[in-house]
Amino acid sequence: SAPPAALLELVKSFSDAIVYSDASNVNTNRKLWNNYSKEWTENTHFVQRMKDNLPAEEADSPQENMLLGDEWSTRADLLEVFEAFFTPYLSSSTVALEVGSGGGRVANIVAPKVSKLTCCDISSEMLLRAEKALTPQHTNISFNLLPHAKLANIDDSSLDFAYAFDVFPHVDLHTIRDYILEFKRVLREGGVALIHT
Repeated sequence: SAPPAALLELVKSFSDAIVYSDASNVNTNRKLWNNYSKEWTENTHFVQRMKDNLPAEEADSPQENMLLGDEWSTRADLLEVFEAFFTPYLSSSTVALEVGSGGGRVANIVAPKVSKLTCCDISSEMLLRAEKALTPQHTNISFNLLPHAKLANIDDSSLDFAYAFDVFPHVDLHTIRDYILEFKRVLREGGVALIHT
């Protein structure tokens, strides 16, 4: 017998959030992050729940120009990681690339330290949000939508620094391998890849 109409309507109402088993990891993540970006505001219930996990002084203090992703860690923690793992490889002549730029929270810190930064993401909605947030103050950033785990429009041996920060925990092993091979392709000899998992 057919499922009850109410059940079918319920399933249909969740269709944007359902992860289909026949979709690739890239397509599944694109769908999820596009939806996250569309629904994100500083006051959205899921953002508030994540901010509740931050230390009270940071969760309670309003952040001017909050970027999507700022709810995932304190600013101090992010800057500590940045100083330890990014700063040694950045200079005013560095040509850099970020995979999984999201709303631009890491790119916002990298951009002033480098000559050029290319922000890449599989989510068009995330890239639009990052572009809107970052281009008013950073003229050295370009944005590149990735249809799959290939760094389209990035020349071989053209970068000094490539990174993926807090991206690969969301990505399957085969897609991680594809990105690592792409990093190898686009980095100059002596270039550095930073992969945070």
